[in-house]
Amino acid sequence: MRILFLIPRFYPCTGGGETYVLELGKRLVKKGHKVTVFTSNVSDKGPVASEDEYLGIRIKRFKVIGSKEFYHFSPSIKKELEKADVDIVHGGGFTYYGCDAAAKICKRRGIPFVITPFYHPSFTSQGARRLFRLAYDPLIGRRKLKLADKVIAMTNYEIGELSKYTNREKFVSIPVGIDFERLRDKSRINDFMKKFGLEGKKILLFVGRIKENKGIQFAISALMELDNQVCLVAAGPDGGYRKDLEKLAKGLNVQNRVIFTGVLSFNDHLSSAYNACDIFVYPSEYESFGIVAAEALACGKPVIGTNIGGTKDIVRNNEYGFLLGYGDKNGLAKAVSKLLSDSKLRNEMGKKGKEHAKKSYDWDAIVESIISIYGSLASKK
Repeated sequence: MRILFLIPRFYPCTGGGETYVLELGKRLVKKGHKVTVFTSNVSDKGPVASEDEYLGIRIKRFKVIGSKEFYHFSPSIKKELEKADVDIVHGGGFTYYGCDAAAKICKRRGIPFVITPFYHPSFTSQGARRLFRLAYDPLIGRRKLKLADKVIAMTNYEIGELSKYTNREKFVSIPVGIDFERLRDKSRINDFMKKFGLEGKKILLFVGRIKENKGIQFAISALMELDNQVCLVAAGPDGGYRKDLEKLAKGLNVQNRVIFTGVLSFNDHLSSAYNACDIFVYPSEYESFGIVAAEALACGKPVIGTNIGGTKDIVRNNEYGFLLGYGDKNGLAKAVSKLLSDSKLRNEMGKKGKEHAKKSYDWDAIVESIISIYGSLASKK
């Protein structure tokens, strides 16, 4: 089968959507499918080639005109979509011009169009972006979902948010998978602890982009109420908020207990970070899924997250961890204290979360479910 993915950013960029398409794409290639990705030329890793190949996935990048922050308008992609010789198009991202164009072109050309929205409600946006979303969602976004043959949502919460725009029967909930093999690697934990000066510390771990809406500031503030041996490790690319967090930590006199590692990959201490931490904290305002929380569960770590969006679907409150309101730094401190003072509870939550992850996030089963959707839609065209 010839499969075309559309996504605003792709490898070498990191993020939930980027990971989803990469992991799904490489597994489809191994099964003998031909996979192509159309994406933008936006990258936080420096200049990228307009055409490339990675792990058997053909990549074609298109220039973005205007804002690179929240829409990725690449008009040149339309011409390529008109002539693309593919059996199915799978869009990734709700507010993305490539998906908007593909929905209409695929309908006209008789090519099945599937979309995984990675949806973030408009209330999670601020300023001009929020105004854009208040107009975009009920107009262009709604039309795109109506044109789609199938909407693959990450969570039931996401289905509830989006079903107001189109027939609920069009939706199916299929989560992101986890690469359990890479997470099992514990061989470099000592190197990780030594590199970042973490020996003898109690570790709270956050993994993700360093941005204000990720709620890292609340975890830093919570350190004020915790033992001096408790530190926060924040792993991920700077989304423009790191300096503010460093200033906050210094103002609270906890700067020596906050460690920014930068991006960690599975080739560079990410599995070590998951396995070395005591608790995974994910106080984000909203996540469409939250793959890093699922990866933490897979490593047997309790998760403290927010009671909304994808995290709510991943973490069962009081079983695999605790769910709090966004911005509840006092609740976060209390949850951390409870887990750190009760090793039995911490281990029980970690064990239950690990069992849940094994049953729910197996990539092989997820890929087969998606291939089944592709095949069903392609046979009807």
